Amino acid sequence: MKTAFCSRASLRTGGTSLVLLSLGLCVLLYQQHYIEHHRPLIQAGLAAAEQEGNALFENIGAPPGATPLSAVEKKVQSGGSRGMWRGTPCSVSWSRTWDIPGNHPEMLAWYEKHLLADGWKLYVQRIPSNLKTLYWKGNWLFTLGHNVSFPTDRPPHARLQLRLDWDYWYRLEETSAEHAGK
Repeated sequence: MKTAFCSRASLRTGGTSLVLLSLGLCVLLYQQHYIEHHRPLIQAGLAAAEQEGNALFENIGAPPGATPLSAVEKKVQSGGSRGMWRGTPCSVSWSRTWDIPGNHPEMLAWYEKHLLADGWKLYVQRIPSNLKTLYWKGNWLFTLGHNVSFPTDRPPHARLQLRLDWDYWYRLEETSAEHAGK
């Protein structure tokens, strides 16, 4: 009687192992298919973003009288150090620091008017921040980093970090709407 129980338990353990092994193999095959499907789309999107990004960043610009404090810095980032997208470039960004005449409210009003007229939309952050304002258009995210303000200087001025990001995985319209609905 004891032998029959052990053989049934062994069959169950062996059957469970076989099912788990089969599921693992299916997940691995699906993952490979997923990568093969998205990799050319990522590469094409990234190439187009690199072509378009410089002009888009320059077109956004800065208010009249602004002085650049740094050169434009461009970075291409991969999908992380681990995981299935390791080593695959998926995003690109441009950034620059500016010294802008006026104060933060004036600067924000200039960018809001300028960007909304150009088809950008205010991105609603999950946790609202006084340190940055975000705008989105398609897979592009534009960040106004409010660095420091010198309101008592004559003339008053403010520093800000401009950053333009493109990422294949961005779903900015969906996430902004989700954050707005909270």
